[in-house]
Amino acid sequence: MVTTVGVTSTPAGADTVIDGCTIVANPTPTAYTNCPGADLSGANLSGIDLSYANLSGANLTGANLMAANLTSANLSNASLVTCSWSAGEGFFCTIADFDGATLTDANLSGASTSSCIALSNASDCDGAAMSGADLNGANLTGDDLSWTDLSSANLTDATLASAVFSECTPQSYVDDLVCSAADLDKAILSDADLSGFQLQGVRLDGANLSGADLSNANLSPLNELGFIWIHTNLDSANLS
Repeated sequence: MVTTVGVTSTPAGADTVIDGCTIVANPTPTAYTNCPGADLSGANLSGIDLSYANLSGANLTGANLMAANLTSANLSNASLVTCSWSAGEGFFCTIADFDGATLTDANLSGASTSSCIALSNASDCDGAAMSGADLNGANLTGDDLSWTDLSSANLTDATLASAVFSECTPQSYVDDLVCSAADLDKAILSDADLSGFQLQGVRLDGANLSGADLSNANLSPLNELGFIWIHTNLDSANLS
């Protein structure tokens, strides 16, 4: 049974078509949502079971994926955040909301998890919302996490190779920058390999870093030209 609808949630026991993408009900490793490159921007996918889904290269900007199940889903190179400017609205960013979502073993490598736009001496930046998300075993290789909200997220066994945790984005003037770092407040990073990472300005207050490898990591303040912007926060972090 296939029900064609607009942007909505999936009826129990029925597949749903959202903007040409069939959301498979009760997915399995051999029968799952297969919509690489789909345009799901602004779609309401909250609470939907997208286990094993192939959404590689999909446009998920503005999509509501709160509490969705994306276990073992492929989101590689997906667009999760976009920032733009228009004469009528000025600067604005549109983000995917994964708050409370299950992304266990999901592949987010190369996904646009942060975005910035700069014009003249003004800019706007934002990142994907992943507060409280379960990213246990997720692949975040190469992702820019500088503007993401990963507070209380579970990153146990996540692959973070080449991920960027903080940055300063130049505007039109060299001395006019906007800086940000990942929000990992109360995140679970036990036994994480963070060796050699640039963690300047990252919020790690209350984070569980027990057993984590921070050898040669840079925990100095995020700054440019000697001007301190953001201090790395390890307040109440578990470093046992």
